[in-house]
Amino acid sequence: MATKRKNLVLMVPEDHQRDYKYSFVAEKSAKLTREGKKLRRRSYNPITRKHEVFVERRMPPHAK
Repeated sequence: MATKRKNLVLMVPEDHQRDYKYSFVAEKSAKLTREGKKLRRRSYNPITRKHEVFVERRMPPHAK
């Protein structure tokens, strides 16, 4: 049986999008993918020790 492909996106803090060391990968819903919207999620940031809004960012290219 074939497995479903998940829409994985890289999440980084909204205020610190450049040169940021902490990020995580989240699952994006099919509705957001169809509408072309960016995923926004409130999550805990261990570096600043606060809850912050994380936004979707492009996945880095894979090393060859």
